[in-house]
Amino acid sequence: MRTIAIVGGGFAGSITAVHLMQQADSPLNIIIINNRFPLVKGIAYATPYAEHLLNVPVSSISAFSQHADHFFNWLHKHDDFKDIPAETLKNSFAPRKIYAEYLDTVWATTLENKSEQVNLQVIEDEVINVIPNNDSFNIELRNASPIKADYVVLATGNAIPKNIPIADPSFYDSKLYYKNPWDDACMQGLKSKRDILIIGNSLTMIDAVISLQSKGFSKKIYTMSPHGFAIMPDATVPLYGRDILSEIPRPYRLYDLVKLFNKHMKRCEREGISKVAVVNSIRYQLQNIWFDFSTEDKRYFIKRVSSIWNAWRHRTPAGMYDRISKLINAGKLIPITGRLVSLTEKDGYVEARINDKKANKEISLDVERVINCTGSQIDVQLPGSLLNTLYTAGLIDADPLRISLNADATTNRVIDRYGNISPNMYTLGNNMKGILWETTGVPEIRAQAENVAIKLLEQIKETNPLSSPHYS
Repeated sequence: MRTIAIVGGGFAGSITAVHLMQQADSPLNIIIINNRFPLVKGIAYATPYAEHLLNVPVSSISAFSQHADHFFNWLHKHDDFKDIPAETLKNSFAPRKIYAEYLDTVWATTLENKSEQVNLQVIEDEVINVIPNNDSFNIELRNASPIKADYVVLATGNAIPKNIPIADPSFYDSKLYYKNPWDDACMQGLKSKRDILIIGNSLTMIDAVISLQSKGFSKKIYTMSPHGFAIMPDATVPLYGRDILSEIPRPYRLYDLVKLFNKHMKRCEREGISKVAVVNSIRYQLQNIWFDFSTEDKRYFIKRVSSIWNAWRHRTPAGMYDRISKLINAGKLIPITGRLVSLTEKDGYVEARINDKKANKEISLDVERVINCTGSQIDVQLPGSLLNTLYTAGLIDADPLRISLNADATTNRVIDRYGNISPNMYTLGNNMKGILWETTGVPEIRAQAENVAIKLLEQIKETNPLSSPHYS
């Protein structure tokens, strides 16, 4: 019996396991090693706050690519949502806590219906190393004996944000600094005697602000990033109805794409059409676009275009946007466009010095705590992580842009430090960002999870043909 070890029990890892259990037709051992966050929910859906909403409509966030209405059908039977008209519900943004309930149901149903030939084991522990052993792996755990597996799936999910360069980085050892915005510890023990500084103006920042408000924090919340507050509201808009990519040749070039977008954005403005429709029209072509870009185009995009693109592409539900806008208008939430100079711990508070771009001067803030909401940033060269251990051993490598892992886009197999495609180590989700760019949302991750499961089961049959029903 072959053993597949999945490192990470969030959405990516658990849905990979779901597909393996649903499709396996011969003896199979699946081991999920989960750490820190609840199984299936992971970082994304383990939130305790009912106000945290999905940023994808109900109609687009089924756990299964082939069953687009799977989540909608489940939600429409839920006591809190069954009376909402179908079309209204499909276009709404459900609470992430409710989506977590849905994933729990998917998991429980899969376990009830899995073949007796499939064995599942869930280990709550941290993987500290994966060591090749001939054609298999020895997986070392922090608190238990090593386990052996024939295949490994790295579903490690979101990485903790990196520290921002400051004059004295020793501050980052302070108890007043919270590096992990997804750990609810940064919302605990609030005194509301001073303001709070959030580094970053992303969707994670909105979650943090909503959480702070839910905890009763009453002082001002400052947010800071080089590009300021650029988040846009999301709402249902009519389909654009044009295949805009047919107007430019492949392989796609960034210059051509920017010209194309500007042309159609101007057209929307003239005709009173929401510009968001243009962005939505290429939603499911984004990976192909990224794959076509030259390395130079990708680097330029990240440096010069990504902040603008992210504002258009990664929007927040209109209700959340309205809530944040009201806080800004009331002076309770103050976005700053600028760069961090220094953070210094004083007597129970933090002095933050910031170069304020709009004010064209350095400002100083005295805050109760600092929360890093700059987003997941994978760095295989950063010591202390499993990925760095694997990188040091040569089992994995950074992608050419050095923003995630290097991997084969078709098979999801990792590529090692020597340029070889691994025969039995896979990855998906955020670890594929440098290769696919658009890879952190449910629509992309669910497709990758199914692909990984199919490739693994095909590989097992190829290496052990007697396991196929044809030979039984």
